[in-house]
Amino acid sequence: MKLIGQTQISRTLAGLGDFALSFTVYNLLLSQETWAQGLLDFGGLFALFGSWSYPLKAYFFFCLYRFYFSLLFGLTPMAFFLGLRSPVHWWRVRWVQGLKLILDFFLLPLVLFHWVTLWSRPNELRGEQTLVEKLLGISLSQKPETAAQNLMSFLVFPLFLLSLYSPLLSRLTYFDGLKLVESDIELSTPTDFQRVKIMQSDRFGFQWATDQTEKRFLMIPDYQFVRQGTQLRLQPAVAIYDSEKKVFMQMIAKKEIRLNQLFNQAQEGQPFFSKRFPKLASQNFGPESCSEIVDLMTSSLRLGTGSLVSHTLRSGPFVRGFINLREGLLSLVDFSSQTEVDLIRIGKTPLLRFRQTETGVNDQVIHTYLPLCTEKSLMFSVSYQSTLAHAKSYQDFLEKVLATSSWEYLTENKLPRKGEDFHVFHIVDFFTQLTPDQRIIFEEGSFQYLEKAFKKIDHEKEKLAQFLEKMIDITAMVRGRNKQVLSEAYGKKLRDLRAEILAKDQP
Repeated sequence: MKLIGQTQISRTLAGLGDFALSFTVYNLLLSQETWAQGLLDFGGLFALFGSWSYPLKAYFFFCLYRFYFSLLFGLTPMAFFLGLRSPVHWWRVRWVQGLKLILDFFLLPLVLFHWVTLWSRPNELRGEQTLVEKLLGISLSQKPETAAQNLMSFLVFPLFLLSLYSPLLSRLTYFDGLKLVESDIELSTPTDFQRVKIMQSDRFGFQWATDQTEKRFLMIPDYQFVRQGTQLRLQPAVAIYDSEKKVFMQMIAKKEIRLNQLFNQAQEGQPFFSKRFPKLASQNFGPESCSEIVDLMTSSLRLGTGSLVSHTLRSGPFVRGFINLREGLLSLVDFSSQTEVDLIRIGKTPLLRFRQTETGVNDQVIHTYLPLCTEKSLMFSVSYQSTLAHAKSYQDFLEKVLATSSWEYLTENKLPRKGEDFHVFHIVDFFTQLTPDQRIIFEEGSFQYLEKAFKKIDHEKEKLAQFLEKMIDITAMVRGRNKQVLSEAYGKKLRDLRAEILAKDQP
């Protein structure tokens, strides 16, 4: 009986080396959508194991890797390079080694069965057997040492450590991480507090305190039709008209993002996660854990070859969870190599901002915002044409209006008692969610607001008519569900206003 022998050492090194190769290939295949959602998903079986699904899938792939190499060649690649050989006939060693690996798969916790060699074969040079090999009548022997074997033995541990970072291969284009710029957005000029208007929206999830919507930036309710499967869904939006630059922008309420699900995915395969992020590990996702949220987000987005040393010192050599979070964040937008990501702060609230450019008839620039450390993370975007005037208008809007945003202590938005107190978000928030008792004040206030806003826009009549056309269609849709919510007279007033606008400047 020989507890430690040359063959056992080579077996252990071969196991580490084979795991490094299989784990690297596994993460490389995960970057291919057909593999990630097909064969490597294993029919959704491993999803039943929750946070253990990733390491179990990686182990299962490791076993498949060893099984097929053994069937084809009788040995795994690293076992061959380290000089291990089996004296059994070539056809028998293949199916017996395959059977052995099937037993190894189920006997993984019992190390003595397949890692510790307990018998030496007297008739074979340096041949040693484990318990499973003894039962199956096979053995492995060690060839005399060569320089190539010694070099390979020396490289196994570095290859094993490097393989732990192979999840970075899951998105090869961003192997070096993303350039993440941090900045604060502050008011560019003092606000006229006597004319400040508090504007809150449940659909957008923020509150403004600005005087600019009465001066320069005129807000008009708008909606986008978004297809979800076979159905069309209304997406609330606001058209923003800059009366100084004479250009339009659009702000769209996207969707609520469940950040807690992304944070849970970030814990996958991270044994030291609770040490670095104790509040998030204890499922505390509130404002008090904001510093950990920002740290986790920035670490995930910046993770690449240039940050491996600092990442390892802080979180250990494990990156799968951080890659999961980065993939989840990038999936929120139509990500491309031209997308820029930065972290901005408005007041006390940090936000991720994704900047994209869409080419077409009219090149569009889209800035998508994801608030962090808030009760609800409601994502929204601001889009504008790729011209100098539009870019300057957006920058002014950012510094004069968006810079006043707040996400703290929001209460439910309510309709005002008087029509003259209406603002654009009263229309956007309530238009498709009215109750019969809100009909009179909504019709009065929304129509007063539209008339007042349109009078301040001295051209773009075709554009204004399009906004009204959408409101007319939505009014018909709402009345189709419940005729008590909006009146037929309200729809007629909108049609008359549209006709009046189109008739302007007609000969």
